[in-house]
Amino acid sequence: MRLGLRAAALAGFSIMLASSGSGRAANERVHGCMSPAQAREVLIVQKFVAPFRALGEAAAGQGGEAVGLQLCLWGDIFVYDVTVLKRDGRVSHALIDARSGVVATLPRAGK
Repeated sequence: MRLGLRAAALAGFSIMLASSGSGRAANERVHGCMSPAQAREVLIVQKFVAPFRALGEAAAGQGGEAVGLQLCLWGDIFVYDVTVLKRDGRVSHALIDARSGVVATLPRAGK
């Protein structure tokens, strides 16, 4: 029964993203990030790498400390958007593929 609720949460998030772009061209991809509650439900259903692994990958790649993480959907690819505080005090973001745990290579919006 619980699995059905989780699948419904994922479907509901997908519908919410799709309906939010009603004025978009049919071939344009939908992008959006999840609330912590939505992300927990999706992480249980999907086979993603652990969020702590994504934090470590981003911190090592950006040369700083990972201070935040959000699960996002970029077209049909789930990514972790990791906020990194660099050693020089600047803040940057790293996108980590949620399935593989490596830095994501994503198409630009509208392409």
